[in-house]
Amino acid sequence: MELTPISLVEDDEPRTPESGASAPPGEVWGDWRQTRNTTPGQGDEGKLNYFNAVTNETRWTPPPGWPAAEPQAPAPAPAPAPAPPPPSPQAWKLQLLHLSSFALWGTLLRCALVSLFGCYSSTGGSGGGDSCRSLNDGVLYTTVVPNLVGCFIMGLMSSPHVFGDAPSQLAGLPAMLRAQRLSRLHLGLRTGLCGSLTSWASWSNAMTLRAAGGEPVRALLGYLFGTLLSGAGFYCGQQAAAALCERSLSAREQEDERVLEALPAADQFLAEDGAAAALLFAALALSFGFNATTHGRAALQTAGQAALLAPLGVALRWQLVSRLNAPPPRAAAAAADGDATPAVERPAPKWLPAGTLAANTLACLFDAALSAWVTRAPPGAQRAHVADVWMSGFAGALSTVSSVAAATASLFAQPVKGARRGYSYLTLTWLAGYFPSLALFLIFRKPPVAAPAG
Repeated sequence: MELTPISLVEDDEPRTPESGASAPPGEVWGDWRQTRNTTPGQGDEGKLNYFNAVTNETRWTPPPGWPAAEPQAPAPAPAPAPAPPPPSPQAWKLQLLHLSSFALWGTLLRCALVSLFGCYSSTGGSGGGDSCRSLNDGVLYTTVVPNLVGCFIMGLMSSPHVFGDAPSQLAGLPAMLRAQRLSRLHLGLRTGLCGSLTSWASWSNAMTLRAAGGEPVRALLGYLFGTLLSGAGFYCGQQAAAALCERSLSAREQEDERVLEALPAADQFLAEDGAAAALLFAALALSFGFNATTHGRAALQTAGQAALLAPLGVALRWQLVSRLNAPPPRAAAAAADGDATPAVERPAPKWLPAGTLAANTLACLFDAALSAWVTRAPPGAQRAHVADVWMSGFAGALSTVSSVAAATASLFAQPVKGARRGYSYLTLTWLAGYFPSLALFLIFRKPPVAAPAG
């Protein structure tokens, strides 16, 4: 029978046991036994106390000599989540196949649109110059049309997380369409086609040359109008995707719920990778055909040669974006920028698309260096053609306007500090592409010849 506590030892105020001295009820040491208080009063019911059955003494704190309980080992820290495995060499090669294929077609399409609405400059690649008498005469530039078209396509291919929880990769296509499973195709269309169809470097280089030529106001207006038109193109594409997404969801609600199963490996290869390989060979044949059969037509020759350099630029941009950009808010949007590598430590803020910013800045510096190199060409040199090829091909595919538009729209959509981050990213992209390129061009260009006196 359990003995009921009778009295408290003098000067022994009720309090909880000291840290490290408590033990489970029922522990015995000598004449002392650990129990729980059952006497009602002052809310002490259920507290641990210590009772001496010989002296009928009760204590709230352990008596002298009571053995301290062994300290419990701290709970082990939860193991960090394992990093996603890197893509297999075969998957990486297939992704590069899609990027290269669509980058070739994006560059050819951009050069074709530039030829329709302007011409190639001897010092500005496809950005325009003194020899152009179309869009380059105003505050616009010849690549404004490719940028507008590419941003519209990028908006049209928005991921469904922008509009809700639609279970597809492309909001503008029906959810049950098999093409929703072709992730490498989405990567090629977004990063390869749209990224190479638009060019931030050609745009920025045209503005740099205008500022260096004494027209800073026109250069500033060119940046302003170019940004507004590219943003308008992306917005229109996104609204079209939203309308198609709503229509697709309405039609799906009338059908029985179905689960879209993954394509068999053989069917996916034929539908996705086989088509990309065919497009790649067709683009290569067209590029080599332009070089071989268009003697005297500089625009087509430049387009054919520039397209062959586009895979180098898009591959470099893809690696920069994959390693430096923060991951998208939803896994469905990961294919938009080709984030296929394991997560790495990023020194830039998590919200800043540092990879896209780095790619555009490098391309702008590259174009400025080539433009300065052309000004130092001796008479009869073919530097202008070589510069046009590298600017339109490598730098044109390395830089992108469509990804800038998509990233800016994503930042503006964030509920916390969205507008400030969107304006900050856009302004930083402007400044990083303009001022360093202008300084590089002014330093290394051929000094202007002073007009003879009299």
